[in-house]
Amino acid sequence: MTEKEFEILLKSLTTLTQSNQIDWIKSASTYETRLGVALLKLQRNDNGGVSLVVYNDKGTAVALISADVSTGVPGIEVYRSSIPTYLFQLIAKLERKTDETLESLMMELKSRSSETENLPKA
Repeated sequence: MTEKEFEILLKSLTTLTQSNQIDWIKSASTYETRLGVALLKLQRNDNGGVSLVVYNDKGTAVALISADVSTGVPGIEVYRSSIPTYLFQLIAKLERKTDETLESLMMELKSRSSETENLPKA
């Protein structure tokens, strides 16, 4: 793949993930999904970074995308990017429903705040 194709792939994955159009399945310290014949795995590296590994229909790794990649891996397309880390965090955030929970909390606090404003002062 060319650099431009990797960029398009990562942008598409990010956009589809943000709009909940990709079902990422959590297992231990990875998130994975199957798109067509490809299996995609987001996994934490030993150094704390995140890699996106693309596997073919036979289970062979064909591409590796990570900010931590410093050298090529024989037989595997390699691309250096921090987007897998962003994707991992985004999926975790969506899984925890962070935005909805915090928005609900703020609404509840505003509701209670307006209720207490109308109480008589001691």
